[in-house]
Amino acid sequence: PGGDRLDRLDRLDRLDRLDRLDGFDGLAELTNPSEGVNASVNPSSGLQKFSKILGTLAHANRLRILAEIPRPPLRNQSSIISSVEYDRNGKFFATAGVSKRISVFDHTNTMANAMQDLPIAHCPIVEMVTRSKLSCISWNKFISSELASSDYEGVLNVWDTSTGNLVHEYEAHSKRIWSVDFCCADPKLLATGSDDSFVKVWSTRSPSAIAQCDVKANVCAV
Repeated sequence: PGGDRLDRLDRLDRLDRLDRLDGFDGLAELTNPSEGVNASVNPSSGLQKFSKILGTLAHANRLRILAEIPRPPLRNQSSIISSVEYDRNGKFFATAGVSKRISVFDHTNTMANAMQDLPIAHCPIVEMVTRSKLSCISWNKFISSELASSDYEGVLNVWDTSTGNLVHEYEAHSKRIWSVDFCCADPKLLATGSDDSFVKVWSTRSPSAIAQCDVKANVCAV
């Protein structure tokens, strides 16, 4: 009896694991001949999508550089770019890093020069200079001219990229902020995560955080 119980538990565990693997080809059915247990697996759109992406990546064996923007001639050679972000329309992209600068580039012009084999100069359409090294940037998902940045001193800034002006500044964290991200559902909201172990939610209509959570560990991404 004990052995039969273990066998049944083992089969139930297998069925449970199979249920979590919905949609995998070749795992459409599991049958127990002795007890007639049959578990049909319904296709899972999530796993099918993942499988398609994985298949696409498996067929690509290298990346091809389409355009390369050179380092500014007078800029420190050790300057590291820590974040790259495209705007909501894909028209502009911004870079930021330890150089304490946010540089915004026009995607169309950059690619046009590259396609014509013309030399590409480091000519951003606008640059914003910050007080500290930058760790992350995030473009507003609704407002194409609004960009947020986080730095090593725990400061969160929101910029107007059309003018290069600073719109909002928050003394957000007591230690370095690793990540900032605008909300996908509300253009006013954004979140930050820091070495001080806090995740905080901000509103561009409020001078301080509107919510926070202490996760008791360094926060590297939000």
